[in-house]
Amino acid sequence: MSTLLAGFGRSNITPPEQVYMMGYGARNVPSVGIHDDLYASVLALSDGEAAPVIIVALDVCEFDVDCIKVVKGVIQGITGLAPERMLINTSHTHAGPMVCPGSYSRFEPRYYGEMAVRAGMAAKHALDDLQPAELSCVRVPLEIGANRRQVMADGSIQIGVNLAKPRDPHLNAWVMRRADAPDLVLWSAPFHGATVTSDNLWISSEWMGSGVRQFEAANPEVRALFVQGCCGNQNPYRERNSFEQLDEHGAAAAQALGQALVEAQTCESLPLRLLSDSIELPLDSGGTFSCPLRALRLGDAVLLSMGAEPFIEYALAMQAHYNPTRLLVLGYTDATIGYIPTAEAFDEGGYEPNSFGWFSQGQKLSPTCENVTKEALLRALLAVTS
Repeated sequence: MSTLLAGFGRSNITPPEQVYMMGYGARNVPSVGIHDDLYASVLALSDGEAAPVIIVALDVCEFDVDCIKVVKGVIQGITGLAPERMLINTSHTHAGPMVCPGSYSRFEPRYYGEMAVRAGMAAKHALDDLQPAELSCVRVPLEIGANRRQVMADGSIQIGVNLAKPRDPHLNAWVMRRADAPDLVLWSAPFHGATVTSDNLWISSEWMGSGVRQFEAANPEVRALFVQGCCGNQNPYRERNSFEQLDEHGAAAAQALGQALVEAQTCESLPLRLLSDSIELPLDSGGTFSCPLRALRLGDAVLLSMGAEPFIEYALAMQAHYNPTRLLVLGYTDATIGYIPTAEAFDEGGYEPNSFGWFSQGQKLSPTCENVTKEALLRALLAVTS
């Protein structure tokens, strides 16, 4: 009988101290130093029969479609693995280097190339580390943020805090226990990497990296990989705009991960199925714009991912169709072509529905993108679970 195999690799991808940063258009000067290191963390998965699948988790903001092709090509050259067997998720830290050509900051091509090589080395380590693993899944509370679309007195929408709008204050984790190697935890929670704002000039992996550091310090026999969820309209609380608050969020995440280790329930881990597709997003001007869509099944567990900044409503919609404890719904995977808001957000206005100009390949979407996206996600879910 086939057995799930899981492997882990990690490389430091911290840039030089002075690089241009990504995440805030108002920030047009280089970084001044390194607050904490950035990493490429890779989870390799195999059923022992088909080619392995790797999930590459990078502590950077986002890539466009062309940049992703380059990164996957570098990883393929180092590992021999075909690009279609890779999922590359960016943590969406707003305190990282500029890794994608854009309209508001200077691209850092030298760092970008070095980062891709280091990610490839982490992937090779993960593939070499494949060992039998038992899968468990869990979902625990994590209260560190909220919907950011705040309704102002004049009816306009500003980025703030809105506890009345949809959110998902939880952490989901897949725990892979290995007999002769460190256990692995793939985890996600849908909050922007934006605790410190545009005046910050220090490189940081944000609250997500802080959570990994604090968790691994308390659990040295475990390795954790963060993958970003549907946080397009979700921010961490950031009224103090400080690294102290960032580390408090990281501490809360580390505590939730500790709880996850205790409470995770064993799941079937095979079959392993991977689907590659796209969401043909309708444009306001007519025509469509292609957004990467992936679906990965490990037995009872399913991961859905989009190459965009999706609103939390898309994750909540899929949770209505599949056990939320065993479901990861991600954005920022295999590209970030722009936001995918809801039809309601288009009616309300505000930043996200009108932000396409900030993305190197962004185009203005039609409000009908909500139904198209939900239908595509459900088709992918059914395709890998039927």
